[in-house]
Amino acid sequence: MQELLRQLRSSASRAVLLIALLAPGTSLLAQKTTIAVLDFEGRGISQTEVAALSDRLRNELFRLEKFQVVERGMMETILTEQDFQLVGCTSDECLVEVGQLLGAQMMVGGSISKVGDMYTASARIVDVETSQVIMVADYDLEGKINDMLTIGMQALAIRLASDEKAPPSAIEERVPTPTPDTGPPPGAQLAPGVYARGKGGLGPCLASAYIGPRVGLEMNEGKEIQTSEWIGLAGKLIAGASNFANLDVTFWTQSYMAYKTGYKANGLDGCLASYFLGPRIGAELHERRIRSDEWLLLVPCVNIYPCFSISMDAYQGRTMTEIEIAEGLRK
Repeated sequence: MQELLRQLRSSASRAVLLIALLAPGTSLLAQKTTIAVLDFEGRGISQTEVAALSDRLRNELFRLEKFQVVERGMMETILTEQDFQLVGCTSDECLVEVGQLLGAQMMVGGSISKVGDMYTASARIVDVETSQVIMVADYDLEGKINDMLTIGMQALAIRLASDEKAPPSAIEERVPTPTPDTGPPPGAQLAPGVYARGKGGLGPCLASAYIGPRVGLEMNEGKEIQTSEWIGLAGKLIAGASNFANLDVTFWTQSYMAYKTGYKANGLDGCLASYFLGPRIGAELHERRIRSDEWLLLVPCVNIYPCFSISMDAYQGRTMTEIEIAEGLRK
């Protein structure tokens, strides 16, 4: 077992280094602003919904590749060690104090409220060194809470990361996905290059079946397929089409994904979960438990059932957040 883990880490490290060196515009010394997001203050919504929305904003800020985002588990560990209580921490002064403990350069705080059928999210970025508010952003949406999750947090992240102050937002509703024939419908654009997306269908179904059990479920929330997951899929296709070096190709790609998505986020546990169950499971291990259906993927013969059930969940448009709430997966 130890020899297998040694090979796993060695192969993954070489793969990551090679890709980093070959990637255009990549700099190993590139510096990003360190930013941390406190869970929003919820008004009229549950704490579980607040946590899910706050996590999504962290993910969306990370995807913009402009910030080094402090992940939730790390924040909780540091603040627990410092015996710091976040209850009632809503002022700019408190945000600065938390930022100093975390070693962050900027802090994000805000609130999410429900008024009638409308949800509104307000966020601000505070510079930890100067204690000044350097950016504010608002997003209003008339619809369901899952629309705020899949659309609102992405738009809010883009506005917070913008170098220019965004204009006051109008109330926005979920709109159909643009098609090649019709183009984007009027008012469909939520932010530069960002459009509302549909849920479910064959794409998420196939993604869950061939890339990872959570990929299609999170695509239904608007998340993208990650580069490491595309590499893993390519490895499977190459291995399946070739009659030689089958094990080497599969091992190489799975090792890369395990290191990239699991080991860097959650250590050895995350690495093993990524390698044997799926990259997103290892990446999210600090915040979500492994589902019963996901454990069954490890059982010979029985694994046919979870492959089918998870793919059908994705096809029908279920999201990982809905499953998290229904099955009590949040740690």
